[in-house]
Amino acid sequence: MPQIVPLSPVSGTVAPELLLISPGSSLSDSSNRTTTPEPAALSSPTTAPGSVSPPEFLAMSPGSPLSERSNGTTPGVPGSPLSERSNGTTPGVPGSPLSERSNGTTPGVPGSPLSERSNGTTPGVPGSPLSERSNGTTPGEPVTVSSPTIEGSTCESADIATNPQPEQVEEEPVCVASYLQHVKSCMRESCGELEKDRSMESHYVDVHLLQRKVQVKSGKNANKCLEKEMVFLSEAERRKATLTRKQVFNDGQMRKKQVITLLGKPGTGKSTFIKRLCLDWAKGGLPRFRYVFSLNCKTFNLTQPDYSLRRLLFDLPTSLHCEDPEAVFKHVVSTPKEVLIIFDSFEDFKDHEGLLHSPATCAKAGGFSIKQLFSGLFLKRLLKGCTLFISTRPSGVLTPLLRKVDSILELRGFSPVEIDLYASRYFTDVPRGASALTKMKLQKYVYSLCSNPLLCRYTCFLLDYHLDNRHYALPSTLTGLALRVLSLCLKLTSQTQDQETPDISRLCTLAWDFLSTHNCLATDEQLGSTDLRDYGLATEILASHTVGSSDSTGETISYSFAHALIQNLLASLHLVLSDNVNDKALVSQTMGTSRRRRPQGEWLAMVQQFTMGLLFQNCKLQVSSILHTTTSTASTAKKKAMESHVESLKAGEMAPGKLLELCHCVYETSSKKLMKHLVKNLPDTISLCGAQLTPPDVYVFWHLLQNTKALKRQFCIDVQDTGITLCGLKELVGLDCVTSYRAPLADTIAMWEELQQSGETDLLGSAMNKLTLHPFKATQEDHINNLALLIQIHRDRNLPHRYSASLEHNIPAVRQLEKLDFELGPNTGPVIFPKLALIIPTLGSLIHLDLEKNMIGNSGAELLADVLNSLSSLKMLNLSQNSIGDRGLEKLAPALAATPSLQGLSLYNNLIGEGGAERLALVLPEMRSLIDLDVGFNNFANVGAQKLSDSLKCCPWMKSLGLWNASITYGKLQHLHQLDKRIRIQHL
Repeated sequence: MPQIVPLSPVSGTVAPELLLISPGSSLSDSSNRTTTPEPAALSSPTTAPGSVSPPEFLAMSPGSPLSERSNGTTPGVPGSPLSERSNGTTPGVPGSPLSERSNGTTPGVPGSPLSERSNGTTPGVPGSPLSERSNGTTPGEPVTVSSPTIEGSTCESADIATNPQPEQVEEEPVCVASYLQHVKSCMRESCGELEKDRSMESHYVDVHLLQRKVQVKSGKNANKCLEKEMVFLSEAERRKATLTRKQVFNDGQMRKKQVITLLGKPGTGKSTFIKRLCLDWAKGGLPRFRYVFSLNCKTFNLTQPDYSLRRLLFDLPTSLHCEDPEAVFKHVVSTPKEVLIIFDSFEDFKDHEGLLHSPATCAKAGGFSIKQLFSGLFLKRLLKGCTLFISTRPSGVLTPLLRKVDSILELRGFSPVEIDLYASRYFTDVPRGASALTKMKLQKYVYSLCSNPLLCRYTCFLLDYHLDNRHYALPSTLTGLALRVLSLCLKLTSQTQDQETPDISRLCTLAWDFLSTHNCLATDEQLGSTDLRDYGLATEILASHTVGSSDSTGETISYSFAHALIQNLLASLHLVLSDNVNDKALVSQTMGTSRRRRPQGEWLAMVQQFTMGLLFQNCKLQVSSILHTTTSTASTAKKKAMESHVESLKAGEMAPGKLLELCHCVYETSSKKLMKHLVKNLPDTISLCGAQLTPPDVYVFWHLLQNTKALKRQFCIDVQDTGITLCGLKELVGLDCVTSYRAPLADTIAMWEELQQSGETDLLGSAMNKLTLHPFKATQEDHINNLALLIQIHRDRNLPHRYSASLEHNIPAVRQLEKLDFELGPNTGPVIFPKLALIIPTLGSLIHLDLEKNMIGNSGAELLADVLNSLSSLKMLNLSQNSIGDRGLEKLAPALAATPSLQGLSLYNNLIGEGGAERLALVLPEMRSLIDLDVGFNNFANVGAQKLSDSLKCCPWMKSLGLWNASITYGKLQHLHQLDKRIRIQHL
């Protein structure tokens, strides 16, 4: 059993050894302190048989919950199940199940499954199960921007950020080399070791990055939702867009990629990735950068207008020591292209209004807020030429600014292979690790949660403690997993400190207050008790932060919750068990019936799941080990209120994202009644387009449909633009209640190949028969390429992989495709249309073909004319805005006349002149099925209009003829309309 010793009172002393190069950074070193605290010794943890062994692998990947942080030169002591923290010079509690803190140069105890925090500039290692926090200043409220002042000397007339003159590189001062040598030495030591005898080099799992793109949209609400702007990639596209860590800054286009954003959900390892990058730099792995500054946004006092760029990088309390910061900063300004500035945890950027406006354009000027300095860097007005690297969550403060970003990267978490690798490194004993992995895979939902490195760490922590119990089974819900982890951590802490678990209901209340007010820092007065504070720090429920004052007159200590997951769990316990929260308030505050700011809504998302789980599951045993009070007089009423609210929701009218949230809430209840009610009210066609499907999302959706067979419902599911994995697609398609599905064609074909190679012929046949293409919309070249490949499979009855066996049947979806929209646009459309023309003859069932606004021109019209005879069922053809002129219509007109079922034809806004109008008028009487023709806004004049009007008289079956264009005189149009009311003289 890991030993846990009481944590000494938190002091305001800044840690002497920091992991950041810059203020608030997660990798800085505060060796600029004149007084270095004396390091205190840590007791070595011991492991008894059958107890939790020290974690064998810390932070081996981005977001790894096993990461370790050190603020000094002494590595941490493994075994802490939740995290490590450092507050000053007094060492923390080794082996603490929730955390450890060190106040000197001795780091905390690695292995903590909940979080790692520090009060200096050393943030927690991303993926720490509870959180990643570092100390800094307390974010303030926005204030009016004051006029900038100049520090030291008068600012030059043109700063390097805006100076159009050739760059003048300052001669490198002698102090620069010593400063960089000192920084890199500290970084190699602090970032190179994850825990004692465990190095970053040997234990970091290099999870690949995904290059994402933002689709530019028009319209009133184009910027409101990230999911609407981000282009979703299929499995095949993700493979092509995958980057390694070493490729981030090695791109040949790096000069054009000065602003890079790293996206990742909580626990995926953004901060760990940054730590790894800094280690690479310290070892010479990023040669293009002379300077790297890593800043943690959690620690900023954002609104005080007392900052300059030099102070931000060198002069805050958490900055690394520099003998001559003025000289080094002057050299930094003279070589901006060799500077990398990292902003970690940007989602905690409080003062985010007006980020696209900044007066900060002079690197030597002062009197700015940190927000203004960030905006100047982001807009490339300050230190122009430097590289900015920003890590944040997918939805947050930076969302409206993504169009200004040069490169968007994403961390997606662990793949199944990486989960297995993580577990194998966590458990050093091979048989023990194999046994743990077997139990993990038996509980499919928890295994899906392990795609998040943070939750994977939780799972390994529980299994490590209970593995000797052959009958132990993992929980089946997120609520159960979080309760067991927190309960076990409190138990181990209390046993080590030889005391009963104190009443932490005050922490539960504070957790909810923080969520409801969008706050994150608390004072000693708010905590109310030094004993509770110390216990919270010892268990890593709380993290301490050194907050530097804006005028550098002193420092204070503030506290935050170590990780949003545990904060949400404690807040939910407060809502469920407190008699001060009635049933109506519970529904309003947790289920989104009241309007909230988006960041606050994100914080509360998990509260919904935990609240439902706590109300409906039998959690008394776990709750009793956490709180002294386990029942509420109003709990029954709250349960009924939540149940009634869920039953009142109209699932068929929900957006995909909201529907997934409801599915998770219902799953957490484990209530068959609510599951049946939800499935019963789902629409026949379920579209999840635009909602990113993670492995837990897929499992929950699969579970709900799988366990409601008695309802005998049948569904068509659309999982295009969801980022679903092949494994997830296979699970959903295999459900009996799913009778048809739509998915990216590349992924669909890849899934078929996997099924054939694995010998699952029955499922392969079912998957091929269930596929539907109608309606098919092509917006990218790959869509046409994949459709052509699908048609080839249909025709040849053979999958494309090398050793494919012949298929027994063709693909019904190809025969049944009735509508095709070709929407590649005027730039790509003319190039790709010939590919579409080649496969059109195979699509004999087409009824609607929309080619609008692709500029296919005369050559495209001629290609179309050659294949129209194969579309015997075509009723609607849209050729608007395609630059088709008289030459194209010369060949197209007879082909149109030979199309037997054509009822609607649009040639609006093309280049048809008098000759083309006359050619069309000649064949119009032959088009016996045509009802509507639109040739408005073309180039023919009165003569062509008269020809078409005369031809219309011979077509009594037609209902309308759109004729208006600027070349026809107004009087002529009015006259023709008077003669035949079927002639439209304005475009509908």
